[in-house]
Amino acid sequence: MAAKKRKKEKPLGLKFYRPEQYTYRVLGGLSYSESDRPPFWCNDSPLLCKDYSPGNAPKMESLPLNAFPLIDDFEIRLEDTIDETGNSLFGYKVNFFSLTLGYIASFAWWDHVTRDLVKDEFWVVSEHNGEDLRYGDPNYHPDTPVSVPLGNFNNPYTALEQGWEIVIAQSDNYVYVLEGSLDKRKGYHSWFKVSLERYLQQWQAVKIACKESIGNA
Repeated sequence: MAAKKRKKEKPLGLKFYRPEQYTYRVLGGLSYSESDRPPFWCNDSPLLCKDYSPGNAPKMESLPLNAFPLIDDFEIRLEDTIDETGNSLFGYKVNFFSLTLGYIASFAWWDHVTRDLVKDEFWVVSEHNGEDLRYGDPNYHPDTPVSVPLGNFNNPYTALEQGWEIVIAQSDNYVYVLEGSLDKRKGYHSWFKVSLERYLQQWQAVKIACKESIGNA
């Protein structure tokens, strides 16, 4: 699959941003500057949906599911942004990653994700009903356990924050991911699928990595 690059994204939440100031550190040892950072991938054409409404998932069954590229080398990477003084800006964040394509999607506003992943209550199974317990739940409170972001076609996982949105839904043995920029309103710029087994394995792997990292700190 040919990689189409989109513009590198600046860390959200920064009023003033100078790329040369920052180092990006991946949990597990990798680190790189802005200049040698992996590319940000997007599909050749955005996915346009007739029933599109910001913050609401499209009718998943009406999408061209066979056209969704399968990411065989899908990984989940936790990445921290470090400033020139060595301080972490937002803690680790979640990036969906491909060794051949680079960044393919992310959770731009989920800061300090390790705080959630180390909880024993963090779900790594697909039996829950797909509700996003971090956003929009009227019963949400700080002690509410978070779950692996995974919905289904009847109830997709959706998250929406300040110009960014993501949709994640499982059908049969695949997980379908759509990411878009509300500011551009040109459809979802990244859309792909991952095997359900690999998707859950990767969440389990970063959960274990978080616990080991904190245990060794």
